[in-house]
Amino acid sequence: MKLSENKKIRTIGSFAPVFKYVGIIFTWVSLMNNTDLQNFLTVFEKKIGFEIFLLSASFFLIGLGQNTKTKKDPANDRVYIILFSLFTIGSVIAVWYNIQLLISVLIIMLTHLIGFISQSGEYGSSANDIFISGRGSIFCFVWAVIYGIPVGLLLKHFNVWENTVILGTVVIGYYSVLLLFEIRFWFKSRS
Repeated sequence: MKLSENKKIRTIGSFAPVFKYVGIIFTWVSLMNNTDLQNFLTVFEKKIGFEIFLLSASFFLIGLGQNTKTKKDPANDRVYIILFSLFTIGSVIAVWYNIQLLISVLIIMLTHLIGFISQSGEYGSSANDIFISGRGSIFCFVWAVIYGIPVGLLLKHFNVWENTVILGTVVIGYYSVLLLFEIRFWFKSRS
């Protein structure tokens, strides 16, 4: 039996996006509790940068992962695992010194691996409908623009760039909306 046909693996795969957003939200809450303003701002900038980098890398990984599903070629599976491993190892080495960044990288990459193994989400048969249902990497980019521009202008207008609670809450708001879409989709798929 292939892993994608294993019912338990597919169930785990359906929970992976919810796990990802809950984990990322917790890392942002942890970062907000950091009392040192300069450290918070440094990690804030790097954390956003890494999460955008991993979102960009996900386009490549998802495209490659969908290709392996259609060709059913073990060589493609190996190429995916090799490139996935290189992205993961490189990212872990780059953020090894900071626990919030490291946890974010591990959560995001683990959910990609679960999605690939279970052939769920953007790696599965419903991949073409993911954006329409308010999910997936492309939706994350679109939502980042729709959410980020007005919120960024408000932060600039009120000059609250050094308020750790407000900055953290803004990012948590972004991920909370993505989490709500995933939960809504999960409930709809169960009914």
